[in-house]
This record gives sequence, C-alpha cells and structure tokens, in this order.
Amino acid sequence: GWLDWKLYLVLAFWGSDFFENMSSKDETKEQRVRNFSYFDNEILDKHWDKYAMPTDYPVLLRAPFMKDWIRYLRPSDYGLILLGACGAGIAGYMAGPRGIRMEGVKLGFFLGTISTTSLSAQRVAQRLQGYYPNAREVEIFRKRYEQERAEDLQKQRAAELRL
Repeated sequence: GWLDWKLYLVLAFWGSDFFENMSSKDETKEQRVRNFSYFDNEILDKHWDKYAMPTDYPVLLRAPFMKDWIRYLRPSDYGLILLGACGAGIAGYMAGPRGIRMEGVKLGFFLGTISTTSLSAQRVAQRLQGYYPNAREVEIFRKRYEQERAEDLQKQRAAELRL
C-alpha cells in the first residue's frame, strides 16, 4: 500500500551504514559473497519483491547510493558527461545574443554537465540493479568480496595464534 512504498523510500535513501548495521547475524560474509546480497535488511527484502521488476542480469545493489554510482562509472559514462557538457556549451554560444555569448556558454556548460551526470548516474544504477548488462560490475564485486574474505581469514588466523 501507500505506507509500504513510503517506508521503502525512507529506507532506500537512509544510507548503506543503516543497512549494514541491521544485517542478519546468522549470515556469514562468505554467504553474502556467494549471494551478492549487499543489503540484508528484512524490511527491504519484504517490500522489494512487491516493487522490483524481474531482471535478466544479476542484481548487485537493490538501492544504489551516490557513492556506488560514482565508484562504478565506466569510461563511456565519463565520455557522455564530457560530450553533453561540451555540446550544451556550444549550443549556448550559438543561441546567445552577441553581447552575452560567454554567459550562454557558461550556462549551457553547467546545464549540460548536470543533466548528463544525472543520466550517467541513472545508467550506472540500472546496471547495478540488473536491468542492463553488468559483467564488469559482477567481476568487481567478486574481487572486492573475495579480498574482504581473505582479510577476515587472516584476522581469524592471527587471533587463533594469539590464543
């Protein structure tokens, strides 16, 4: 209902620290690596199935945050931002009156940067949610979680040796 959707939005934008602190204690880090489950919040899991569309690719993050889409930008996304900013700057120059053309360039460059940055953020979020091909992101997740698992094993071995 209406309250469920509002609750999902509040939880989705609260931040990843909130979800990490409420993670289930029964699930080990190894199981999270295998399942690629970044969030383990029961409330989000309960409501996610109602609102999520089926995807053809693995879901890496259900609700990516700003730090996630900045981390997973591809070179094509950077190119999109650059081309959009330059194109809008040129359009601002051509559309501006003779006396204030540089103001048109500045405004066009600013608006082009903002709009194409939001477009590339949307593309990254859709890849992380599994709506578009995301093989590169899957490999990055595997490497990151395998590295975390290896570090945890080293810490456990060092703790056992101290005992």
